[in-house]
Amino acid sequence: MKKRFTAITAILLAALLTASCSAGDGADPAPAETTPVAEVATEATTEEETTADTAEEATGGFDKFYNPVITNPVESPIPAGAWLDYCAGEYDYYTFSSDGVSGVKYNPNIADGALGFTYEVEPSESNDGWYNIVVYWGDNENGHGGSFLIEDDGSITLSMSEAAGEKLTQISDDPDNFSFYTDDELCENALAYYGKTTGEDTSGLTAAVETIPEDGGLSTIQIYSDEGDHNSTAEWYVVDRVTGLGTNLLGEEIDINPVRD
Repeated sequence: MKKRFTAITAILLAALLTASCSAGDGADPAPAETTPVAEVATEATTEEETTADTAEEATGGFDKFYNPVITNPVESPIPAGAWLDYCAGEYDYYTFSSDGVSGVKYNPNIADGALGFTYEVEPSESNDGWYNIVVYWGDNENGHGGSFLIEDDGSITLSMSEAAGEKLTQISDDPDNFSFYTDDELCENALAYYGKTTGEDTSGLTAAVETIPEDGGLSTIQIYSDEGDHNSTAEWYVVDRVTGLGTNLLGEEIDINPVRD
């Protein structure tokens, strides 16, 4: 069943991203005989807290990333909704609630990979259009600072202490009902869909997932059988883990959402 998370509310792009999901290079359609895609790690990366008092200056002007202080807080300009956060080949999901002060960060590879946070923002004094932001993860009273800019296309460019160049793209305007499929759920749904549409017995088949962050977080699913000295591919699917929609090896549209009676 599709995992559904209720956005702790709003979020901030603060993608602070110290923790990101495991992702790999996209896999191109392959012939029947091929090696399965690399397995995606299922352990959430631990949020690692820095104890340094200062760090390299961010684009927006903060020169202290650990426990900085917002002196002129304003209403958050970040629209409520769900966002895809992409940086350096990895990605996460964030939800920002309508209260403008809270949110949730999700690791898309595991069911319980959710971390709530609160945040504050203020206009940057050094760069027009930029905002300084301080994010407080979970119950941590020490904040982590950064800066962000809302681009003309609505996306957000985020510069944090260790992750300058993050890009956030809004994928939903409903933070309270955002949901997605984990890797295990994608594999389960893909095998069920393959068996239903082909009439084949899937008991001897395996599914493996690899995510393509550069392509909006789409996931490639390989369905194959282990033949001992090689793996024989039965099908490739490319699926959006949020909607469950995608295409098969022939480019035909598919829907791997579970069919409910």
